Amino acid sequence: MKVRLKDIAARTGLSIAAVSRALSDKSDISPETKDMVRRIAGEMGYIPNINARNMKSGRSGTVGMLTSHLVNALTAERTSYLIRKLQMRNIKLLISEFADNSIEWLLQNRVDAIIAGSMFIPEMVQQLKDISKRCLGNDFPIITFGTVHIPGTDAVKLDYIESGYKLATHLYDSGCRSLLVTCGGVMSRREDGIRQAALERGLPMPELILDKEPTLASEYHAVKEYLANAKTLPDGIIIHNNHSAMGVLTALREHGIRIPQDMRAAILEDAGIGQYFTPPLTTCGFDHFLLTDQLWKILEYRLDHPGARGADIIKSIPPVLKIRESSASDGK
Repeated sequence: MKVRLKDIAARTGLSIAAVSRALSDKSDISPETKDMVRRIAGEMGYIPNINARNMKSGRSGTVGMLTSHLVNALTAERTSYLIRKLQMRNIKLLISEFADNSIEWLLQNRVDAIIAGSMFIPEMVQQLKDISKRCLGNDFPIITFGTVHIPGTDAVKLDYIESGYKLATHLYDSGCRSLLVTCGGVMSRREDGIRQAALERGLPMPELILDKEPTLASEYHAVKEYLANAKTLPDGIIIHNNHSAMGVLTALREHGIRIPQDMRAAILEDAGIGQYFTPPLTTCGFDHFLLTDQLWKILEYRLDHPGARGADIIKSIPPVLKIRESSASDGK
């Protein structure tokens, strides 16, 4: 039998309104009363009707997330962490990969806010600019993370140019003189930083493998094709993410290339799994737990302070270089 508010009220001796306010964490109910009501509600098996609560507040209780890459470990860990944060507030997450109609689709599903990442896709940036102009009158939160800040929205900025520069500088300082860079299916600002590091040292511009799509199998075949046709091999390789690293390292191993003895290797990302490759891979990426915390804090503030838009909230997270065996300068 479904437990209702009036059942909890009868058990606690409180009014239905007081029980409702206690379960909604209203400030005019004492902490002791809230704890008592929640305990008894739990014992009775009460399940709150989130949809009914959202209808009263005028919200859907859903946040939309827009990303250009769903198929990698970093996105999976970051999304899982964000879901746990949202569940603490009974908020659902609706995820979409970027496409021509993806932002409109999120809005049609009445999301209360949009979080958008990997902001190096020009089409995504333009659509968010258009959406922000249309939605800001309703105080609709839009939070981006990546390289671009769109005026009128909030942002957690990631300096991809610096991450590429920092990693390439490490490889060059370790003895590399020519670099191969896998770019998956999308060019990003990271390559600008890698080129800058080469230019400063008067070294050849890195060779880029721009594959059709960022999947394990596609990059495996792309690197295999490159190795089969290359007249001379580079002495260093930068892999664009952890997911594709499995395919890339397999292709190198099948070609008889040893890491780091024949070629030093590193990943332009850090989802925490680089250390478990053989050999452990050097990484240069961003603390995705810190990133998710910043996204959550901005989102929570915006949801809790409707009508108080004020200035854009902008946070920055620096890249972190973690040197491991795959780029050892002594070849051991």
